[in-house]
Amino acid sequence: MGGWASQDVSFTGGATEANAWALRAVQHSARPEVVVSAVEHPSVLAWATRVVPVDSEGRIQLDALVDALDDRVGII
Repeated sequence: MGGWASQDVSFTGGATEANAWALRAVQHSARPEVVVSAVEHPSVLAWATRVVPVDSEGRIQLDALVDALDDRVGII
């Protein structure tokens, strides 16, 4: 399967489960902060520790993103 060993591949029942699985791993790491945009799916927002606002067209406000970043961020 694409060069991956079978023990390295996981299947989930859907996107919500997959998001929780991945983001839970980040929050239990040395860099636990999860930065997301304000328009993410609720299953992603549930794990967010920092939410970056968007403009009226749904574009991330880059200055707010820069402000949200530091050495504790594990995933954006």
